Amino acid sequence: MIVDCHNHIGYRKGEYFSADEMISWMDNAAVDMCVVFAQLEAIDNDYVAASVQEYPDRLIGWIVLDPWEYGAEEELSRCVTEL
Repeated sequence: MIVDCHNHIGYRKGEYFSADEMISWMDNAAVDMCVVFAQLEAIDNDYVAASVQEYPDRLIGWIVLDPWEYGAEEELSRCVTEL
């Protein structure tokens, strides 16, 4: 099994890299699964969670947080308990 461990999906500087596009790239490279997380410029943990739900056998989701943002602890708790 081949697992790619570092991949960003979602919006970044006006561009969009979707989970569907990630799956296509994985298929072309014979990658079985990959770890995905939001772009740092536009953190969207909900999109990552939805993508993992759509492709549970292909994507492993990680949470992205800005530890300097107020509410980071609450976002971490929400992601762990709800997403």
